[in-house]
Amino acid sequence: MICNAFSYETQSNVMQELFLSLTKSVKKAMSAYTQEFLLEKIEVKTFKLLIPIYMATSEVKSFRDMIAVYYINDIDVDSRVLNYFYERLEESKDKVELLLDKEEFYKFSPIIADRLRISLEELYNELVNVSFDISLKIGEYCIGSESNYNFLEKA
Repeated sequence: MICNAFSYETQSNVMQELFLSLTKSVKKAMSAYTQEFLLEKIEVKTFKLLIPIYMATSEVKSFRDMIAVYYINDIDVDSRVLNYFYERLEESKDKVELLLDKEEFYKFSPIIADRLRISLEELYNELVNVSFDISLKIGEYCIGSESNYNFLEKA
């Protein structure tokens, strides 16, 4: 009888230890899953915010490359076109500058906020550079054109 009581008590302890071990394993698995889920959620949220910024930066860089090889044929038409793009870029630059000044992105986690700030700064720098390139392009043509050169010589 003592043997049966001992084995029942031992079995009860073993079962309890197995249950505790299983509980710990499940908690660890749930914690790992929760952590992975949160990281994935942060990653998705970050990419949803960053992708439009990256796309805008790529477009501005492509536009900058186009401006570098742009040849002005008719100063009246081309300067209107270039001035139109210049004004649009300036508006975009102002919007990005406003976002950087407000620092709204600091409402997010530090990792997301830092990536957003860096991406917005890169976009802002590209917008400034392209605006400057447009101004240079128009200025170079005006100074380099024959009629304007003669006008400057007479002055």
